[in-house]
Amino acid sequence: MLGGAEIGALELARRLTARGHAVSVVTPQLDPAWPRQASMDGVGVHRYPVPGLGGRDRTANIALASFLHLGRLWRELAPDVINQHYLLPTGIAGQWWARRLGIPTVTTLIGMDVYDPHYRPSAPWRALMRRASRGARAITCISSFVRDVVRREYPPAPGVDCHVVPYGVDVKQFHPHDTRHEVRSRHGLPADARLVLTVQRLYARKGVTTFLDAAALVAPAVPAARFVIVGDGPERAALERHAAARGLTERVTFVGRVENHELPAYYAAADVFAFHTLHEGLGIVLLEALASGCPVVTAAAGGTLDIVRDGDTGLLVPPADAAALAGAVVRVLRDPSLAAGLRARARRTAEAEFDWDVVAGRYLDVFERARRPSAR
Repeated sequence: MLGGAEIGALELARRLTARGHAVSVVTPQLDPAWPRQASMDGVGVHRYPVPGLGGRDRTANIALASFLHLGRLWRELAPDVINQHYLLPTGIAGQWWARRLGIPTVTTLIGMDVYDPHYRPSAPWRALMRRASRGARAITCISSFVRDVVRREYPPAPGVDCHVVPYGVDVKQFHPHDTRHEVRSRHGLPADARLVLTVQRLYARKGVTTFLDAAALVAPAVPAARFVIVGDGPERAALERHAAARGLTERVTFVGRVENHELPAYYAAADVFAFHTLHEGLGIVLLEALASGCPVVTAAAGGTLDIVRDGDTGLLVPPADAAALAGAVVRVLRDPSLAAGLRARARRTAEAEFDWDVVAGRYLDVFERARRPSAR
């Protein structure tokens, strides 16, 4: 299961390539087994080596590697515009080199490095991030929430706007279709089970314990309810113990990591998608659920508010409120009319506002303006 950043960069590159643009992806080589040069759907992928001392995923190692190699790669590729994702760990070096080579940059800010309180960079890193942000020709943020954080903590240069341009969803891949029997049979669930699905990485900031606490409240109200958790992470063992302590062992299925091409079947099979998070840059899984026509219940936390309109495209509840989450899930499971309305409006919204073809056009507009000398 790819993360949001990887999905977004890949889908955007695919759409721009399909429109006739030459797109190259430059990224750190975090695993020595990965090839330095590769091609994916007509997109050239260029990886550069990262020192292994202490771990290749260390911020300092990736930043150092970026300073050592990005200048050479920018010269070889000679791009018209550079779209950087993240300020840290790669953006500070990318902006430094782009400024020296006279290449305009569009910085796309999507999450952890700018908004996650569990991953707050130290003061020296933040100073470098602010400097890199001020050097960008344009900035895009995936949600209003991220834009507000960037304006406050990493403001761009005067006259440079923060454009809110979300990531999107492939509405052809994620769409309503009948997979109820397939998914229930695969995991040994009763054919008549009411399936409550969540798809997320199992990290502390997601607050998946709240999902499990809500499940314990839903279970006696809707005896047919079964809860499926797709995703993996460092919290899994603790969450499995928590589920057992709440008497949910027979009702909760931990699926683990699922390949992206398998995800549409899970969304399409679910009776409700319940996503809990303590804070979120956007929530690509919410877009996938909407496109699949799956009724959504989610915490009102950061970027989720840009996707889910309460009572229209889903139901919103306060973060860390298991009773509210459970109450909203029960409402959807017990009210077929409510569920049908949420399904229909969710799909229409995904097609009109979040289809990757629509979103790629908005990114392309920003890139074209950034190329103009008078863009700032």
